[in-house]
Amino acid sequence: MDGGGTNSASNEEGGENSESGAADDGEAPAKEGGTTAEAGATACNSANVVGSWEAAGTTGGTITLKLKSDGTFSEGFFVEPDAGSFEEEELTGTYMVSGGLMTFTTTEVTCPTPVPAAIVACGVADGDLFLDTNGTTVAWAPYTTPSNTGKITLGCGTPFKAYPLMAN
Repeated sequence: MDGGGTNSASNEEGGENSESGAADDGEAPAKEGGTTAEAGATACNSANVVGSWEAAGTTGGTITLKLKSDGTFSEGFFVEPDAGSFEEEELTGTYMVSGGLMTFTTTEVTCPTPVPAAIVACGVADGDLFLDTNGTTVAWAPYTTPSNTGKITLGCGTPFKAYPLMAN
């Protein structure tokens, strides 16, 4: 889950993908030293994390995170180099929630760099999802998929190179 978030969206500079919540380039802006307990956040559970979430990338673009009730997730980092044309780095896999922690296991990626499993602290407050990795907290707002997204090319890196979704 760019994040950051889960298996956070991959790095828009073409570097290593990271589990959501990481503060790599391309990840969502992070608040240093935060915890999911701040601002009255309640611990995540299998019911309050399900949905679609988004965060802005630190160098542009948008990171989306979809957590389904069947325990699967997808995370994408989108940039729009030309009007109506998008480039996306994508991760898919499974997640588990237990005791305010989420474990993300990536099974498919669009970058040839392997993505290790990640465990992140999580909380929900004021309708937002908060994922915390090593003291860096990323806030994810609810996301509504636009009805007309245009052409999406899967791949990764800078410069961007097209890759299919492949086994991690």
